[in-house]
Amino acid sequence: MHITIAWWDRSDVASQQPREDAGICVGNYPGLLVGTPISDDERDRDGWALVWETAADADVMMGTVAVSAYGCAPSHSWGFDLNLTSAAHLPTLPEQLLLLTS
Repeated sequence: MHITIAWWDRSDVASQQPREDAGICVGNYPGLLVGTPISDDERDRDGWALVWETAADADVMMGTVAVSAYGCAPSHSWGFDLNLTSAAHLPTLPEQLLLLTS
């Protein structure tokens, strides 16, 4: 399983507000298992925590997701692998990432 954390700076005019239809629908992006919006008011940014089946899925689809959500590439992003026993049909972020939503 591969995790992508993507942030858009609110000060960037192009990404101040998510697009009207910014909900990232899991079924629209091959390999995307979970997409959860996140925000960091202290650093004045919004973003998404995305759980992918593989890093290859993230590499192929992340540009499309970014444009769908904000109309541009993220200001900051990084990815890493997370080894979980069951990746299929996650209802929410894995427990290890829930701190992003608090």
